[in-house]
Amino acid sequence: MAYDSKTLLNYWAQKPLSRRSLLVAAAASAFANTALGKAVGATQSIANVILGRPTNNSIAVSILASEKLNAYIEYGYTKTKYTGKSATIAVDPGNPAVIDLSDLKASSKVYYRIRYATSNSKTFQSGKQNSFSTAKKAASTFAFTVHGDTHPERNGKMFNSELYYVTMANVATQQPDFHILMGDDFSIDPLIGKGQANQVNVEKIYRTHRDWLGVIGANVPVFLINGNHEQAAAYLLDGTLTNPAVLAGNARLKYFPLPAPDSFYTGDSYEVPGVGLPRDYYAWTWGDALFVTLDPYWHSKNAVDNVAGVTVPEDQGSGGGQGGGGQGGNKKG
Repeated sequence: MAYDSKTLLNYWAQKPLSRRSLLVAAAASAFANTALGKAVGATQSIANVILGRPTNNSIAVSILASEKLNAYIEYGYTKTKYTGKSATIAVDPGNPAVIDLSDLKASSKVYYRIRYATSNSKTFQSGKQNSFSTAKKAASTFAFTVHGDTHPERNGKMFNSELYYVTMANVATQQPDFHILMGDDFSIDPLIGKGQANQVNVEKIYRTHRDWLGVIGANVPVFLINGNHEQAAAYLLDGTLTNPAVLAGNARLKYFPLPAPDSFYTGDSYEVPGVGLPRDYYAWTWGDALFVTLDPYWHSKNAVDNVAGVTVPEDQGSGGGQGGGGQGGNKKG
């Protein structure tokens, strides 16, 4: 189930955050997809949206839908007037498509909505209004949020899907300019250990995580940093396109719009065979702050920390890293 942040926050604005309030809000979100919910005007999300690589004048909007859509974005600088419009793109089911908005005003709050038409309709409907901020000017104040070591594959040990939704809703209430994941959030160790690290299974790890991050993703740009358990690492490269490192690198770029070196970001300019620019480390300035992310994994011929496929006792008996909260796990944190 995809959770819409505004549906959750409208409920939590009047109720304290708890497991019960989470489940009630989730039920409200699900109700919006029913015939009765539509009849009484309950809102629903038409797609899972993740914002990425924001600059002082641009942002990327990644749209993931369950059915074929034609879509474009209207945007402006007040809640009541849209002054800009993107080109229309086709969004295939299950395959994220990205709209890049450019020529935006610096240090500004931008309001936007997705306009979409299904494949059997020529009438464009309006999605919900969301917003984001372009890079702040020097001496400006702002907030950002950080988390890491999610380990969804360790369900019941160090991960709980419902509480992760609560965590993301708490992030949304802070209205940060952006959110950073510090790594060990997309572990493919269990897949490697079971000989199941194929494209479908690796992509499922990244696709599933978009559901949790979708609570904030339409309003808060997301940055990813690799950890050792992502196994996006040079020591695994073997010249094939089916080795785990390439599969992880490509899944990461498919589902999340991340920065590459340009006039706003500095970063890794080395192209990984089979992946291209890995977008693994990068730096940028926001307000008076310089943000620098690091990644030793794509640049070492030896394993950094754990070796893929070697299970430690604490994870014995765990499953294979399934989505939706997952099962299993591998290695130390």
